Amino acid sequence: MEKRILYVENEDSIYKMLSRLLKNYDLKRAPNLEDALDVIQKEDFNLYISDGNYPLKKGESAVYAWKSFYDKLIKIRPNANFVLYTGNPDTKKAAEALNIKAFNKTDISEFVDYVKEILKH
Repeated sequence: MEKRILYVENEDSIYKMLSRLLKNYDLKRAPNLEDALDVIQKEDFNLYISDGNYPLKKGESAVYAWKSFYDKLIKIRPNANFVLYTGNPDTKKAAEALNIKAFNKTDISEFVDYVKEILKH
């Protein structure tokens, strides 16, 4: 059975690059956190990847947005594998402080290796 990944990413170029690197998996994209939550209600995935930067509501921080998303994901899918893939080093530090696995977008090979390792099981 093919392993499924939900990737929350609003930038087309980054999604296309990652889809080429993860071509052996069923990669589905949600362009924002709200759409991702709709998908998660209906479908299960082996891995959930989220960008750390989104168009935000006024006064909302990126850390608050993805942490809120993560909390909702775990409530819906308690055994979910989640990783943050971000270009923001501060967001990565915040994720790690909350014991959430995170990678900088510059660490592409390390990130892809991690994804492949998670999906072996």
